[in-house]
Amino acid sequence: MSTTGRAVGIDLGTTFSAVAYLGDDGKPRVLPNREGEDETPSVVFFPPGDGKDEPLVGTMAKNSISVSSDDVVQFVKRSMGNPDWRFVSSTGEEYSPEEISAIILRRLVADAEEALGEPVAGAVITVPAYFGDARRTATLQAAEIAGVNVLALLNEPTAAALAFGVEAQENATVLVYDLGGGTFDVTIMQFTSAFEGPQWIEIGKRGDSNLGGFNWDNEMVKLIMRRIAEQGGPKIADDDLDEIAQLREKAEDAKRTLTTVTTATLVYAFQGKPYRIRITREEFEQATANLLGRTRSMVEDTLDESNLSWEEIDNVLLVGGSTFMPQVSQMLHDVTGKRPLRTVDPKQAVALGAGVRAGFFGERGVIGAEVSSGDVSAQEGPVVEDVRPIIPRDTFRAAADEATGHALGVVMLDATDGKTEVNIEVIPRNTNYSKAVGEALALTRLDKQPTLTVRVTQGDGRDLRWVTQIGSVTFPIPEYPAGARFTIRYQYDSNERIFVEVIDEQASRSLGVFPVKRKANLDQRQVSESRTKVMGLIID
Repeated sequence: MSTTGRAVGIDLGTTFSAVAYLGDDGKPRVLPNREGEDETPSVVFFPPGDGKDEPLVGTMAKNSISVSSDDVVQFVKRSMGNPDWRFVSSTGEEYSPEEISAIILRRLVADAEEALGEPVAGAVITVPAYFGDARRTATLQAAEIAGVNVLALLNEPTAAALAFGVEAQENATVLVYDLGGGTFDVTIMQFTSAFEGPQWIEIGKRGDSNLGGFNWDNEMVKLIMRRIAEQGGPKIADDDLDEIAQLREKAEDAKRTLTTVTTATLVYAFQGKPYRIRITREEFEQATANLLGRTRSMVEDTLDESNLSWEEIDNVLLVGGSTFMPQVSQMLHDVTGKRPLRTVDPKQAVALGAGVRAGFFGERGVIGAEVSSGDVSAQEGPVVEDVRPIIPRDTFRAAADEATGHALGVVMLDATDGKTEVNIEVIPRNTNYSKAVGEALALTRLDKQPTLTVRVTQGDGRDLRWVTQIGSVTFPIPEYPAGARFTIRYQYDSNERIFVEVIDEQASRSLGVFPVKRKANLDQRQVSESRTKVMGLIID
């Protein structure tokens, strides 16, 4: 099915999501949702009932947490790529992370179409720079389940850099500090005015997919509970989910208050008794110093790995709502000696940058597109699509040569003893995708061996205990004598998913490019079944 419509950028966030587009005047704008809000809480509420699920998404869902926490899903982005995570609604229906994300995407696209007055024909969806293959694939599968045509996945720091504006300096090196609700990324990028056009080049990045404002909220919850105990109040049980949910709402309010004043005062009623609680900014910053220290360590490590000094960093960009906390700006100023830029709202920077990128897929974002994400990862046998890292260089203001967030390797037998399995690095971490092609040599062990299996790893070091085996590829080979040589070549597609090419050195020919059978992701049958389920839901 083909359609013509507008291309949009979607910031699919852990706590809030937003949609933006490139206006006819060449400026990106965030689209309001049906409630008139610029951001939509990434929260899904399944109202209890005996019939069919009819989920609510957004502010209404978020407001339901304190009264029906068992029926609410939030922070699902942290579980993308986790095959064991499931949410069970009151009707007994199970939902995977991909399905929950698809429900959110359906609501975002519906609201965008209402605001635009025309169909959304395609979307650029942002992901944390540190998302690995499994989480990127899960995001693409969520879009396929939701019926969203993915034009590209775009790293959040790259999107933010576009929003801040690449025309500010002819050549610049920037550090993007991205602290959102549930994830953290730090990326160093160089902007250059190349002959073929301006270009962003990632030269280093680190991150933590389980570090964000949510962790700061947890510490605030502990402070509030401590104040209640100091006033003789009872302990709040960890399994009292509704009470914890109400407490978390108070904690979020107190955290936001402390961004502008030095003391937050709140009243919290528990078991019929009100407690007046005062939290100072100093107390909160002491309680969360270890969290901020984790981000600082990653900032400093990224600089070291990039072989740069702070004098060579021209600007520090703040991205994500959690960067409004004063401790963040102060820490970065102490470390870098520079005042972070706030010329773009940190909460909107990623969505705006994605809108810029989406707009240049067609004339001011109006495109004709085939609405299908085509999950090639689930196909069997070699694939023929171009899996080279493609950097569009048409009317896009700045091409982005992003870098790998994780090293890729292959499991092989140690050459010293021929028995011990070890990890052999094929593509190092922080390799730019334009150069991210690596090779390893494999030898058959048996005469007339019919197949060869490649086990793909993610992580650093030779010890298999410290890497993650993300998937495997098994393919037929000619029946040669033992010791036949095959080159294993890793490649990425334009959405940073991994593919394996196998070269028969005996015949000097390629056997094809094979998709990885991923342990952490849905197969094509499951994706199709999920799409039928989610597209059949009434979503409000």
